[in-house]
Amino acid sequence: MVVMLVGGQTRQGRSAAASHTGSLASGAEIWRGLARQTGIALTRTLDEFLDVLLAFQVLAPRRDRVTRRCVLFGNGGGTSVLAADAFGSRGLDVTPMPAAALEALGKLELLPGTSVVNPIDAPAYTLRQDEGRIAERILDIVLQHGELDAVVMHINVAVFLASTIQGVDVVQNFVDAAVRARARHPEQEHFVLVLRSDGAEAADRRRRELRDRVVRWRTPPMRSPAWLSSSATSQDRFD
Repeated sequence: MVVMLVGGQTRQGRSAAASHTGSLASGAEIWRGLARQTGIALTRTLDEFLDVLLAFQVLAPRRDRVTRRCVLFGNGGGTSVLAADAFGSRGLDVTPMPAAALEALGKLELLPGTSVVNPIDAPAYTLRQDEGRIAERILDIVLQHGELDAVVMHINVAVFLASTIQGVDVVQNFVDAAVRARARHPEQEHFVLVLRSDGAEAADRRRRELRDRVVRWRTPPMRSPAWLSSSATSQDRFD
C-alpha cells in the first residue's frame, strides 16, 4: 500500500510551493484521479499521514468484503457528528444498529443522556459506571449483534484527567475493556481506538502511554475519529 502526503492542492498552496517543488504541484482533482486508478491513499496533513500509516501497519487486510458499516462509540456527541460526516463523505455507513443490538443495549439501563442508536454517545458520567468497565459490556454487545464491518471507539482523555473523581484510572480501564472485548471477537471487524487530547501536557503524555500499549495489541490508536476522511475511498483504504 502507498500512502502519500500531498500539498499544493489549492491555488495558495501551489503558489507557496513555487519556490521549492513548484513543478510537482498540481490540482487536487489530478491527485484524486491518480488515487482512484492506483489505490494510493492521499492525505492532507501530517497527523493524517501518520495515522493512516499506522492503521495500515496494524490492521490486517480483509479480502472477503469491503468495509462499509461502522459503529462510532465514545464520549463527545459533537465529535461523533463530525466523524459521521467524515465517514459519510467517504462512502462509509453510520446507520442504526439492528434491533437485537439496541434491545441488548437497552437492558444495560445506561444513564439518561446516553444515546445508543449509532453513534453511541456515552457522556463521561455514563462511562464512569463500574469504574469504566461499562464500556466492555457495551462493546461486547456491539461486536456480537452489531452486524458491522468496523468499530471506532473514541475517548476524550482530557475530560477524565480533569475530573475531580480520580480514585480509579478510568481511561486505563477503557483501554483494557477494548482489548478484552476485541480478543473475544477476533477477525470479525476492524477496530480502531481514538485517544483524543486537548493538547495539554498531561493529556498528551497519557495518550502516548496508552498508545504504546494499544499498538502492542494490534489496534491502531488514532488522534481523531475523522482520520478516515483522506482523499482515498473507503474501499481503497479498508478492503
